[in-house]
Amino acid sequence: MLHTMNRRRLLQASALGTAGLLMPMGLSGSAAAAETLTAVTWGGPWHDGAKVQVQKFNAIKPISIVWELHQGGAIKILPKIKSTWPEVKYDLVNAWAPVWLSMIEEGWLEPLDDLPNLKQVPEKFWTRDKSGRPVTAPTDLANVFWGYRSDLVKKPIKSFRDMLDPSLKGMIMLRSPASYTGLHMVAMALEFGGSERNIEPAFDFLKELAKSGNIGRIASGDVEHINSATTGETAIGFGASTVWQKIAQAGPVEPLHKVAGSKGLKGFMYTQGWSILKGPKSALAKEFANFTLGAEQNAAYAATIAGGPTNVNAQPAPEIARFFYRPEEVDQFAYIADFAVITAELDKWSQRFEAEILPLIRRG
Repeated sequence: MLHTMNRRRLLQASALGTAGLLMPMGLSGSAAAAETLTAVTWGGPWHDGAKVQVQKFNAIKPISIVWELHQGGAIKILPKIKSTWPEVKYDLVNAWAPVWLSMIEEGWLEPLDDLPNLKQVPEKFWTRDKSGRPVTAPTDLANVFWGYRSDLVKKPIKSFRDMLDPSLKGMIMLRSPASYTGLHMVAMALEFGGSERNIEPAFDFLKELAKSGNIGRIASGDVEHINSATTGETAIGFGASTVWQKIAQAGPVEPLHKVAGSKGLKGFMYTQGWSILKGPKSALAKEFANFTLGAEQNAAYAATIAGGPTNVNAQPAPEIARFFYRPEEVDQFAYIADFAVITAELDKWSQRFEAEILPLIRRG
């Protein structure tokens, strides 16, 4: 959580988390009369899907949104919010559990129990503040896991040990610890007898992997991963269902979230969605968030980002079904991580990654 972040991490996050501001997007003919919100989301399909929702919302109420994109992991938005609080720089932030936990701890988030469309989202998908009130508008279900382009890999991958094969020189896209809050490392730890509470087995394997020379690039975000795997620069990586759906447009993808007998090659399930910061524009931001949770909008947005819809009346896109689980598969293959533990340890993981793993990759 944010209060556990030391000064070094805050400065690093501020320096590495620089995001590009885009032009306001609203109505071309009446933008001057539209109210303006500032929103943060991921690039690529997330940004594309959100822009479409703004266009549709404009048919009801004219707004203009200035977009800022997450870079290097959504958690890096936290020190930027902290640096100006209580002045509110961002009205809406698209995020997920690790980021929300820190926001809740700081008391930044607007309760959303008055959103009519939130009642169409099962309560198990809600994230609540310390008083039990929902503070997120969960727009989609995500599943993040290891996978690879099967047309670029000579031998099938069924375990982490297979990633050490000499034929995979430079073919692995490795995530920085801040990306997906180190879940790719949790997967490695699970494979070799550890977990988020004992990450040591992950570092042991990372050292082997780094020395093998098979790590070709370190990604700080999804767009970088998509671009690299789409061009064939790398073939193996860790990403959300959204990422793999995009990569699958360039070549066949083999997801590694249902590997029988594997302890670590599992899917990590979580929700993503809008959080609204307490500020002068929170009422308008809540109107927009409520709109995105409606069945029609929720289904369209989820399809755009290759995620599962959260509204009970929205149907998931059939083309992404293979990246998720049937109800009877969840207990066997899915892993629900303890994000409170991860966020408390992430700074240490990042420091160790820089000190112990990066030098080995450079020499590899």
